[in-house]
Amino acid sequence: AARAQRVKSRESWLRRASGGYGMEVRTQKKFADLLAPPNSRKLLSPYAQKLTAQLVVWVASIVVWGSTLDVMFFLERRSGVFRCNGYCICNYIFGGGSFLFLSFVLYFNYQCEVGRMSREGWFTELNELYMMYALTIWWIPGVALSSNTKNFITSVGETFAYFALFGCVASSFTAYRSLRAEVRKREYLSMLAEEEELSAQNNMSDSAYKGVEAI
Repeated sequence: AARAQRVKSRESWLRRASGGYGMEVRTQKKFADLLAPPNSRKLLSPYAQKLTAQLVVWVASIVVWGSTLDVMFFLERRSGVFRCNGYCICNYIFGGGSFLFLSFVLYFNYQCEVGRMSREGWFTELNELYMMYALTIWWIPGVALSSNTKNFITSVGETFAYFALFGCVASSFTAYRSLRAEVRKREYLSMLAEEEELSAQNNMSDSAYKGVEAI
């Protein structure tokens, strides 16, 4: 009963430290889902919010690329000549580049979740945060070019370019929160391991003392 109370208090401390969001908690026989929302606030974890924002940018990027391609095909059918100026090429670069970049980021997240990659390697939470910062900077000139009046892009493509930029900002923010939650989780696991080691040492000392008394 005392051990159960200690585990409960540790989990309560972890939830407070993480801001009340659900997160991964490992004990000897427990594995809580990282994506599961807590019962108290009904919100997704920072990790799940990060993945959601990344998926929004991923979809918006392919819409920007596809809308530009649609305009080019329309102009080709109308004039018989495939025209693609510098703005058109930039739409392909920003939309397609962002789509491919985030495809790899989402794939690496999946690989980490299924245990094929480790967050202790090069794809750490901090490096992923830097990737989101870089993608945010990438979309700033992308939005500026898509808003130009000389750009061959539909209103849908221009709107989704803004979605991509705002989604990158949200991805950066949630990636930072996910990083902070991971730091808190590791602090908790370290504290748990130290307490279990201390408890094992105390049990050994008690056993030795009882053995001496029996002699």
